[in-house]
Amino acid sequence: MAFLPILAAPTDPAAGLGIVCCGFIFGLAIGVPIGAVLLRAAVKWVLKFDMAFGSACLIVLAVGVVNWIVSFLTGLGFGFAAAAVGARDAGIIEALAVIISLPITFLISSALYGILIKYPRTFPSSPQVSPIPTPDSPLYYAKPPEFENRSGLPIGFNKGMFVTLVIWAIVLAIVVVLGGIIFAVITLTGTRL
Repeated sequence: MAFLPILAAPTDPAAGLGIVCCGFIFGLAIGVPIGAVLLRAAVKWVLKFDMAFGSACLIVLAVGVVNWIVSFLTGLGFGFAAAAVGARDAGIIEALAVIISLPITFLISSALYGILIKYPRTFPSSPQVSPIPTPDSPLYYAKPPEFENRSGLPIGFNKGMFVTLVIWAIVLAIVVVLGGIIFAVITLTGTRL
């Protein structure tokens, strides 16, 4: 328990930086695999194919780093704007920065998912033979256009938006369920916050 005061208020800037770096590393070690599982679930649901766990981890890491940089720059810009205007209430500026960065994060995530997620590689199959040829059906028929060979191609921005929406919906559902469980436990035990 002797380390808790150090975590609460580090007096040495190097100790604070070390705590931040350790938190960042542990956050990556936990967050990237969880994000990869969510990404794989969204891809399976939206695009109907499985995705390798390693590539999902790399995609989640790339999207997370780019979104972190953009959010940092957005917050920095709002901080400079607030300082230039002389805003006294920093909470409103922070809330405005978060509200502005959400659609930007959504668009960037959608674009990156659309570029980085690729359809699985498939090999051309032999033509399908109709079991009983009839006058109106040829002996060989072509596959419908929705099954055209997109092997190895990126999924595109529109499918990336659906993947991002599904990931956000899954995260929201998890937060609501966990919040409900915590609320129920606090209510049933009579704990006051």
